Amino acid sequence: VIVLLHGLGATGDYFGAFYDGLSWRNRVVIVDLLGFGHSLDETRSEFGVDDHVAALDAALDVLQVHNQQIVLAAHSMSSAVAMTWADRNSDLTEHVYLWGPPIYPDQSAARGVAKKCGPMGRLFAPDTKW
Repeated sequence: VIVLLHGLGATGDYFGAFYDGLSWRNRVVIVDLLGFGHSLDETRSEFGVDDHVAALDAALDVLQVHNQQIVLAAHSMSSAVAMTWADRNSDLTEHVYLWGPPIYPDQSAARGVAKKCGPMGRLFAPDTKW
């Protein structure tokens, strides 16, 4: 199972026809991060990494793929969701691919960038081991 996670400011629609070939040999799951696309819930007030990981768990349970090997592919800020999910589900994680992840040379550089982000950006810039 390949799970595709879009970056901040996008939706699952980011993964257009270019990604269709992945489904020739694999089940492909594209989810919208909380607050984006089909996951927009105006009554929701919590959008932290833990909330996104819980929503991903729920989606995989509904699709009955949560007990299969998972390949996570994440763009940009959803890298934090992918790495956190993979860390918590190492027995189910086959691979994690990240493109455009927010990686910084040290903690002070990461904190400096986080201070400049808006509230949504800061939710995806937690002080974690990643």
